[in-house]
Amino acid sequence: MCGIAGQVVPAQCAVDEPLVRRMTRRLAHRGPDGERVHIGPQHGFGHRRLSLIDLDGGHQPQANEDGTVRVVANSEIYNYVELRRDLVSRGHHFATSSDTEVIVHLYEEHGAGCVNHLNGMFAFALWDERTRTLLLARDRFGIKPLYYTVCGDTLLFASELRALLESPRVARDLNDAALHDYFRHLTVPEPHSILAAVRKLPAAHVLTWRDGRSHETRYWDITQTPGTAPVDDDEAIARMGAALADSVAMSLRSDAPVGVFLSGGVDSSLLAAIASATQPGLSTFSVAFDDPQSDERAFSRLVAQACGSNHHEIEVSLADAADALEQLTGALDEPFADSSAIPTWLLARTARRHVKAVLTGEGADELFGGSPWHSDDDDGSHDVARLLAPAAKLVFTDDTLERVCAPDLRDRLRAAATPGTDALEAPLARCAGPLERRLYADLQVYLPSDLLMKTDRATMLASLEARVPFLNHPFAEQAWRLPARLKLRDGVRKYALKRLGADRLPAPILTRRKQGFSIPMDLWLWRPGRFRDLVLDTLLDTRTRSRGCFDVAGIEAMVRDHDRINPFHGYRLWTLFVFEMWQRQFIDVPAAVSA
Repeated sequence: MCGIAGQVVPAQCAVDEPLVRRMTRRLAHRGPDGERVHIGPQHGFGHRRLSLIDLDGGHQPQANEDGTVRVVANSEIYNYVELRRDLVSRGHHFATSSDTEVIVHLYEEHGAGCVNHLNGMFAFALWDERTRTLLLARDRFGIKPLYYTVCGDTLLFASELRALLESPRVARDLNDAALHDYFRHLTVPEPHSILAAVRKLPAAHVLTWRDGRSHETRYWDITQTPGTAPVDDDEAIARMGAALADSVAMSLRSDAPVGVFLSGGVDSSLLAAIASATQPGLSTFSVAFDDPQSDERAFSRLVAQACGSNHHEIEVSLADAADALEQLTGALDEPFADSSAIPTWLLARTARRHVKAVLTGEGADELFGGSPWHSDDDDGSHDVARLLAPAAKLVFTDDTLERVCAPDLRDRLRAAATPGTDALEAPLARCAGPLERRLYADLQVYLPSDLLMKTDRATMLASLEARVPFLNHPFAEQAWRLPARLKLRDGVRKYALKRLGADRLPAPILTRRKQGFSIPMDLWLWRPGRFRDLVLDTLLDTRTRSRGCFDVAGIEAMVRDHDRINPFHGYRLWTLFVFEMWQRQFIDVPAAVSA
């Protein structure tokens, strides 16, 4: 996997090459295996490479035969072998064995429609010299990130926000609507970013930029995929099993070692079982905690033993988490308060010593109904805000948020509290029933903005690629078409996946209670020690007080309630802390961002 950055300028202007190089260097952690920069008429592309396919020849940017079409991509195109074979038969000539090069030739055949032929995860920028057009594109589920900003008649793009901040033209004014969402969702849902001047290209969208004008188009929606739901349950599950096996096989395509993140839940355990059948000695990696309520090591060990994998395990302690705080909050270059990023990053560091890529289980819950709120009673309404609340892990109510906000911030958040949910109304109406509506809401908000964001940033900080077989779209489309009875039956969540695992996994894996992958935040902020001290001291110190965002008296009252377990406020305090740390690293000292 890689990091990309670039600039597109008007015809009469020169590309700022030093800026493109600075932007590219800011993404070095995403690609430690090499750096390339191309400066052409009107465009400058930069690329940092983590090499997994065509280790010697797959450097980017890559171009077509006459150099009129050029691409820089953060991608793994799993069906590149099949695409390449077809393109060669059509007369295209390839200079490398890289999966990225197929994008260039697909574009020559299909224009912007090339994205419809790609199976994989991707965020790419393509320059067509013939029409002087930039194409930005992002994969169907938003696995790979892509930020962009328009400064007058110039467009900048990058894999991470920090790279855009290399330009002094990018204002650091906060996006109040994004901040409002952050305090409720723990993250900033796309298309917003935390900065008013910067947007995320949404999942399943392409953007065209020509003559200083941009146009965004959605090219895919899971509610509009062709096909019909199967009638026979046994046949449906068998077909799904074959599709998952195909997806895992494609996700294992690599010229470098690939392992599996193994939690001991059904999703990751299935991936490990399928992968180990074709890769003896597969490496698996698990996290353990000293809190029994969060610890899953007994289950992951059971699966590793059954698979015969080469199993690696780390235990994350309070001290480990405290050590990780500053580096991780700086790496997640928007406020991001899902604390499971901490163990994910620590696990990624361990995995990177053994492999260059891992398979992960993201997407299974959102396709098969695996989360607790997927079983809740539903009145059949189409209330978008209600659908999003559980998926977004509502942290602050209006009342609790106002208790800790200073008056100015409180007023700004009130003014920004208009939900931007219009785009979800039509696809939600196409959903077959209440469960499908809940799943679709998760697929659009919680999955890309929380789960996939966390996995991408935590693994990329360790220069490790994460691959998500459940989200390869041929499998995901098939899973979506399964009837609700195969996802939630008699209180059993992910029924079809558990049926599929019946002859592959130890019985305790199929019957265990779902356990979220997160640190015990309430306990860690209640227990005396360096972790608690770092969080609370930061929230109550002079620097935070002088900023004027928070009502310190309100925070002190929340801490007292938390210490009395009346109620626990761990995640609320953590969310405030992460926002303050982000401001210190990206707002207070902008020069540090350009270091």
